[in-house]
Amino acid sequence: MKKTIVALALVAGLTSFAGSAKASVITANLNEFTSGSSFIGFGYNNGVINSDYNDGIFGLWSPAAEKRGAIIPASGTIGIQDGQNAGDGFYDSSSTPLLYGALIDGVLSYGTTGENTGVDESTGGYWAARFNAGDGLYNYGWVQVDVTGSGMTFGMAGVETTPNVAITAGAVPEPSTYALLEIGAMGLLMVLRRKKTT
Repeated sequence: MKKTIVALALVAGLTSFAGSAKASVITANLNEFTSGSSFIGFGYNNGVINSDYNDGIFGLWSPAAEKRGAIIPASGTIGIQDGQNAGDGFYDSSSTPLLYGALIDGVLSYGTTGENTGVDESTGGYWAARFNAGDGLYNYGWVQVDVTGSGMTFGMAGVETTPNVAITAGAVPEPSTYALLEIGAMGLLMVLRRKKTT
């Protein structure tokens, strides 16, 4: 029985180590808000998520407006500043943000210049970005976008730090290998103590 428990703990540790070696997601709460007077940003540089649009993508809000007798709702704009690293890109498919769990990888369509207008009010969701890691490699990431009648917010954001590895929208870091091993070791100690007392 003891050998079985030890073997299972080792297998769990090795499995988690193998998984963590393949992918490593980091997250941060950008908590960036604009009511149209300034840009907000989602950037990634040297392994750190930041709110500098020069390191990634920008967001800008436009208020509701009347056009030809119809009210156009408030909307957001996602884009890249002119002169930025051409390898960086933003999800450029439609005005509909991605849903939680959507796969973000090289298959998505990315705009590398200009902007994509039309993140409609109340749609919510996630927007994808890619960050140039050099030599044809990219780090993929997501940012939670919220557009209301009063402004636009960039909330939680995540980046896969291993280049060219996909990330899912809303993904959060997995427990570290050491934490998993520690939990396994504590369980093993409890079992061994019980055996000693009986």
